Amino acid sequence: MPRAGVQKPAELTASPIPLTATLSDRKSHSLRGSSKSWPVGILPPGFEENWLSRHCHKILLAEGGPDYLAACQLIAESAENVLPVAMLGASATICQDALSYFAGKHVTVVGHPDEAGRAAAMRWAQQVKAAGGVVRSIQLKKGDLCDIVAAGATHNDLGLF
Repeated sequence: MPRAGVQKPAELTASPIPLTATLSDRKSHSLRGSSKSWPVGILPPGFEENWLSRHCHKILLAEGGPDYLAACQLIAESAENVLPVAMLGASATICQDALSYFAGKHVTVVGHPDEAGRAAAMRWAQQVKAAGGVVRSIQLKKGDLCDIVAAGATHNDLGLF
């Protein structure tokens, strides 16, 4: 630990991930040149097997990594074959190439209880519906899915799928 008044060398204080334009908050930013529009939980073309088509007719679509993990927990505690999927950020739009995976599926979209989360859930629901999915939107009143599951809510309490 440096003594008071002693500066750390610049190489120890500089972040390996530089600030990008106006993004001063280091939450969950995409790497330069990458896209965060591909849904987490759906494998890209060439990697998927037909498992999704054969066994999984329900999708739980959440916003963000923590809610994705909460969805995984809810699904693991149930006897349902549900695929957890997440979009990493309310500003993201589902990639056109990924929309075919939602066709013919029953998709529950769980949005965050803020303006951005409501708008994102509505946008994703419209995209999934246009792709041929059957959509049900759930708007949480307080907290996000992760907060609610961390507080002890179960699949039976929430009835998401």
